[in-house]
Amino acid sequence: MHSMRAPVFIFCWVTCLLVIGINGTAVATPRPIACIQTGSEHLAPCLSVKPSDILLAPHGDGFALLLNFGLLWPRAGAVGFDLICEEAYASKSPDHALLLDDGTVFVPTFTGLRRGATGDGCNFDFVQGIPRDAVVLQIIAEPQTPSNLLALTTNGDRARLLYRSMDGGLSFKLVHTFKPNVVFRNIFIAPSDPKIVYVSGYGLEGPFALGKSSDSGTNFDIQDPLPALSNALQGVEMRAVSPTDPKLLFFARATATGPDEVWRSKDEGASVDHVLSLEESEIVTGFTYGDNAQTIFVSGYRMLETTGIPPAHLFVSKNGGDTWQPGLPSGPKGPRFQCLRYRNGTLWACGGDPAMGDAFLVGRSDDEGKTWSPVTAMPQVSPVKSCVSALCPATNAWLCSAYGLCNEDAGMPFDGGTDAGAATTGPSGCSCRVGSRHGGGGCWGLVLGLGAMLRRRKLRTRVRLLWGLLLAHNAR
Repeated sequence: MHSMRAPVFIFCWVTCLLVIGINGTAVATPRPIACIQTGSEHLAPCLSVKPSDILLAPHGDGFALLLNFGLLWPRAGAVGFDLICEEAYASKSPDHALLLDDGTVFVPTFTGLRRGATGDGCNFDFVQGIPRDAVVLQIIAEPQTPSNLLALTTNGDRARLLYRSMDGGLSFKLVHTFKPNVVFRNIFIAPSDPKIVYVSGYGLEGPFALGKSSDSGTNFDIQDPLPALSNALQGVEMRAVSPTDPKLLFFARATATGPDEVWRSKDEGASVDHVLSLEESEIVTGFTYGDNAQTIFVSGYRMLETTGIPPAHLFVSKNGGDTWQPGLPSGPKGPRFQCLRYRNGTLWACGGDPAMGDAFLVGRSDDEGKTWSPVTAMPQVSPVKSCVSALCPATNAWLCSAYGLCNEDAGMPFDGGTDAGAATTGPSGCSCRVGSRHGGGGCWGLVLGLGAMLRRRKLRTRVRLLWGLLLAHNAR
């Protein structure tokens, strides 16, 4: 068993050397994407707003936006949007959350699963049945019966556990405990047969493991490694199950020297075929089906933006992934496709911070991504909701200083101080305490900040190779 801290630390510093040490120089374009911190001292307070996921209610028109520092949703009975800072649910913002038709919001945290409501936003209570010291990785709902939920968690024994709720999240029961140290990260319920549940992630024997249950998550058959996707230098993430065929799966696969790829399996992962390569240096940031199983949308984003090259593309298939239309480039005002969702004929996408070039936080398209209209942008966002404002003085001060979102609790202008309030658990390190990611502690702020300086193909290739070696080491 290996510790993640050592290889990540080594990767960070080798990346630093690659960026600023090879040939003595590196071409840099300043980007407000990270904050380097030593202890409580911020060396470069350069934060930005970054949407993580769009939460769409299964039916109706409800939606919310998960940000790197909190939650945002339309204000009840009024124009504008309420902002809930991440300290309100006692943890750093995760990558995903869940919204139900009645406005209930479930937020995975490092300290259990929290349950709130978009009409309130002042209270996020622990759900019954999941321990308060559990690290909750993901929560999903059955597509046809959204009151049936599954939550994937982990505990101090490094074991993954699966919990099920049959009452809309009022209570959960443990249904399966996975073998320790199999690092499952994602769960999927087959829309056409909700008894079929998939889990995916790092295995004990290989870099990618896939588990399948045919009884709603009570028992699993595990393939570790999955032979068709066992290259240790190519990180893999499962992305989707077909809405009509529970055996048809899609995966995103990294490459050491080029863009991410999309792979497809028609036989539950026994074999795979390569169906799409993104544009140069792009990573898969979104995957969603359209109105039917033949229409698929995939988004790709260049983490290292280069002047004159579109920062992101949208790819569309109209025949289930057999062929793909030429990628639609992100325009000068975005969106940069940080995430992608679809509901009732409308494609939704995450934009980003105006300083990064995005004109809106969330956009929608009614013509399959050809044109976009804003749903919300920073000028429409209100200051942090007053009932939770006292929990997040640093976030308040930063929003007031950077975006003019000020209220009585905003405090002094942002000066790089550390957070106060309830969010005291989870990873920590050199990344910013304000606006940091759920699993993004350690030196990732440093890596991303220095990564913005990478503009040369040779350097990008070397970092890709290092990332592949890191994945291989961590999968042992």
